[in-house]
Amino acid sequence: MTLDDAKYFCEKARFLERERFLHNCILPTDSYEECEDKLLTVTGCFPHESEVPWEYFKAIYNEIPVRFRMPLMLSVLYQYYDIDYVEMLQCMSNYINVEETAELKAQRIAGNVALLKDGVRKDGTVMVYRGMAENSLIEEYAVSYTLDKKTADFFVGYHKGWHGSRFGVTIKKFINIEDIMYYSNHRGEKEVYVIPLYVADMSYRGLYYLTSREDLWGLKIGDLRQYLSNEEYNAVLAEYEKSRHKEQQE
Repeated sequence: MTLDDAKYFCEKARFLERERFLHNCILPTDSYEECEDKLLTVTGCFPHESEVPWEYFKAIYNEIPVRFRMPLMLSVLYQYYDIDYVEMLQCMSNYINVEETAELKAQRIAGNVALLKDGVRKDGTVMVYRGMAENSLIEEYAVSYTLDKKTADFFVGYHKGWHGSRFGVTIKKFINIEDIMYYSNHRGEKEVYVIPLYVADMSYRGLYYLTSREDLWGLKIGDLRQYLSNEEYNAVLAEYEKSRHKEQQE
């Protein structure tokens, strides 16, 4: 972080004196717990509904020990603050394709096995769920899944109730342990952060040319066909048509 960056973020960090701000700068020798505590201390003083926490993370990115960069980005920035989702995916893509060595990858896998414990099946996969609804994030770009079906079901209802989605469904899939970036239960959601398909392979969908939310948030009902049986899909389609008919009558 440059001196100008430090001055800027120190001024933005409300209720945090300069000495304490500097004391909470992350060091290369810090443990994960120390990094997380320092990051939360500083970003917690920024306006939450702003880009400042994300800008701060980018400014200190290279000062964070490499193996902690993705866990901190996902469990702190992604969970609690407004972020630039496209930039986050680009950051993740650069990490797994450039920054992560074979040794770091092995450490990531071993760490996730320890965190997930019995959730890892004998074939090296983990069963996860995701709640998907109209105009939600396209699944190939999705990062967040859960071990708990009820949690996924909750988010289907959330999208319908708060965002007016006319259809929604919980999908189940099996993720290879090597395709899991991190696991966290900080919010009681048993959240599994995966490496999205369009991030794992940099050639997919021109990840570095994404320009709008519509490129990512545009799930259509036809997109669900690949995840559901004919019977399940027809049930969701009937729900959708019923909602459309009700809107037309109103």
